[in-house]
Amino acid sequence: MVATGMPIYKLLANLADAKRIIGENAILTDEQKANQTAIITLMEAYTWQSLVDVYGYIPYTEAIQGAANLVPVYDKDSDVYNDLFTKIAAAVNTLKGGGTSFLTGADLIYGGDVAKWAKFGNSLKLRMAVRISDVDNAKATTMAAEAIASGIIMSHVIAVSSHFVTIHRIPIQCGEILSNQAVYFCSEYIC
Repeated sequence: MVATGMPIYKLLANLADAKRIIGENAILTDEQKANQTAIITLMEAYTWQSLVDVYGYIPYTEAIQGAANLVPVYDKDSDVYNDLFTKIAAAVNTLKGGGTSFLTGADLIYGGDVAKWAKFGNSLKLRMAVRISDVDNAKATTMAAEAIASGIIMSHVIAVSSHFVTIHRIPIQCGEILSNQAVYFCSEYIC
């Protein structure tokens, strides 16, 4: 059972709050809002994917509603993955438009470089495709081809996972952080 009060769900709630705050910010341009929201969507997708890989079925569609829903339904891991593929594609398409996002100092991972964030999104998509390849090879092949064609991280210099884990210290309960690297366990969908 996944406790929606665990720290990783608090991180997801904070990311959702950040999206709301960005949307309400009158100083940012529409392009900045779109790019910042797309980057947060990728961070959310990375976090949700980590949860699915550890637990399999998780509260997702009804999660992070606070007191409004204390007993969220558990979504199938395949449904979560399919939704994440869609969200990642939309975020990457937004970032492919270029432009600005966060100020260099405000983006601790890529310094506001939207092209690097787009590559991160595609690399996450590729990672997820590999995870489902034994279960849904056709979808995995399609997603992997899309990710590679759109541009993935090809150098450890711009890899993000250890930066994100270090910055946010994402505890994964039964797979706690070990030397700044998350220990992942497989769910039904990815094994």
